[in-house]
Amino acid sequence: MKTEYQLEYEVFENKVINNETKPQIWFAFHGIGQNTEAFQDFANQNNFKVYSFGLFYHEKNKDNFQDRRETSLSDWLILMKNFLEKEYINLQDDAIHVIGFSLGVRPALQFVSNFSQLTPNSISINEIILIAPETLAINRWYRFGTQTIAGKFILQKLASSTKVKETILSISSLLFSKTAQKLIRYQVYTNITSLAGAWQGYRSFEIYGKNWKEITKNQKGKITIVASENDGFVELKRIQKFVRRHSADKGDSIQWIISKSPHGRLLREFKL
Repeated sequence: MKTEYQLEYEVFENKVINNETKPQIWFAFHGIGQNTEAFQDFANQNNFKVYSFGLFYHEKNKDNFQDRRETSLSDWLILMKNFLEKEYINLQDDAIHVIGFSLGVRPALQFVSNFSQLTPNSISINEIILIAPETLAINRWYRFGTQTIAGKFILQKLASSTKVKETILSISSLLFSKTAQKLIRYQVYTNITSLAGAWQGYRSFEIYGKNWKEITKNQKGKITIVASENDGFVELKRIQKFVRRHSADKGDSIQWIISKSPHGRLLREFKL
């Protein structure tokens, strides 16, 4: 039986700001281990109306981990299309801004890539912000955990075995920085079901060079990438190399914000 995933989302809006102008509309996609509230402050600090979408295997979708199959990109796009049709009265004649963090950059960019098929012509994308975009710097451990038999086995064991968790943490101490180890420990002991499920489930959402080239070619608005020199998970140099190699203009139009903060603090510290 096929799992019926839900499109989990919340709407955040700063109702305190007395502003005669309409709020900017933002579609936001959080990272692993977070929830839709990850973008609440982003709305409160600005005159924004933020539609914050949840990842599969999180919140109401967390029990779907029992279904080990890959989440279908095509099914998710249908959910997004239905959502946009329902919300069209609130979005018409508006420009949408898109922001994604870490794994959430995948659905963010798939939304952008398939935008023309999802929405009426009166809606456009004005701006894209990608914070620690892991899909532009695929980590070899992600590929190991999602595309090899051994990696999948370990991820599944992680969700239930304390002994295996301790083994993985010991290995991580040899491979990653102290900051990265703290995040791994947090994920292992508090959100391992979300981590394993999302890692395996979002393979079909991966953005390849040809996808990125089309996005940079067709996107008329601004694209900003936020990355850190001290991110132990999403390496800045990998992102820069991918962008130079696959952008339609070799990355000349991309705006960069380079931080020194660790991965877990990039979204919390980001401000427009």
